[in-house]
Amino acid sequence: MKAIYKLIAGLIFVTALGIIIQSCTQSTAKNDKSITKPKGLTNSMKSIVTTANVTSSTITHKIKLTGTVEALPNKQIRIPAIVSGRVTSVNVSLGDQVRKGQILARIYSADMAAVKQEWIEAKANVDREVKEYDVAQSLFDAGLSSALELQQAKSELEAANAQLNRVNQTLKLMGESDNATHIVRAPMSGTITERNITTNMLLREDFEDAIFTIVDLSDVWVKINVFESDIRKVKLGANVKAEALAHPGDLFEGQINKVAKLLDPETKVLDARVEIKNTEMKLLPNMAMNVTVFDELDQVALKVPSDAVVFHNNKDFVVKKDGDNFSMINVKVMGNAADDKVYIQGDLKENDTVVSEKTLLVFNELVEANKINQ
Repeated sequence: MKAIYKLIAGLIFVTALGIIIQSCTQSTAKNDKSITKPKGLTNSMKSIVTTANVTSSTITHKIKLTGTVEALPNKQIRIPAIVSGRVTSVNVSLGDQVRKGQILARIYSADMAAVKQEWIEAKANVDREVKEYDVAQSLFDAGLSSALELQQAKSELEAANAQLNRVNQTLKLMGESDNATHIVRAPMSGTITERNITTNMLLREDFEDAIFTIVDLSDVWVKINVFESDIRKVKLGANVKAEALAHPGDLFEGQINKVAKLLDPETKVLDARVEIKNTEMKLLPNMAMNVTVFDELDQVALKVPSDAVVFHNNKDFVVKKDGDNFSMINVKVMGNAADDKVYIQGDLKENDTVVSEKTLLVFNELVEANKINQ
């Protein structure tokens, strides 16, 4: 009977022990489940994710240089002082836009007055010699004078015409005039870049400066200063974007059409040249420019937005999106590309999808999720 009691007591103990163990196991399982966080992003983070596709292109390096605006030599005219005298009016200022034929200034000139008087005398002499020749011709036709007399009248008429032609050529060289006033007109349309006369100024015969310089600035050169370390990167035909210090944010584009063969002995730089359209006339001679030259290499690489790259623990990463899954991919940045993109190498291929905005927030959440699940 005692043996039966002992057996029953043992069964009760084992059963109770099993219940306790099962209860503890379930409790532990519940506790484990409460601290487990799934890998990946939360739904709230997924809702703000912006992505972009991985692309590929030839690697193009950007070289930052400086330059200066220059006028094209074949599109500028220096107007000399044709006559001496007193400047009676100046109608334009430095920087003004002028059209061909526009009056720039008037100069009262004794030289012009003298030539005008000479023309009047030469014209009167021609008129007189014409009449004398007509008389000589009539007398000769009537048999009242010799051929020698007719030839002498003809020679005097030719001399008078030659003198008038000489004076006319002088007047043509001196330009348009109004009696003794020399009128200076613009020989071409363009911009006044130099003005060396003022109203009431006396111009002497030894005045050697140009009174005006007119430049057509619809096209300009930008002379680029190329340092020795960049010479091999700056090539004919390379694309260029230039920005004037006077007009930040306005980009002017062109291609390099000349590279010098010699270094400047003083500045130790090589000159390169790019011709740029200046439709809005914002660029003026001697303006300082910041110039970016694009050097295309014979190598293709992947491109992602610059904001897609995260620097973490001395390494660069992008966050790849594959459906609803996100993963951190270690990449190597190879340089900056155009349009705010960078060249990279890594375990990616063209048309893969990467996070392109708020990448750091996404990356940090992935790091924390992976720490918890380790």
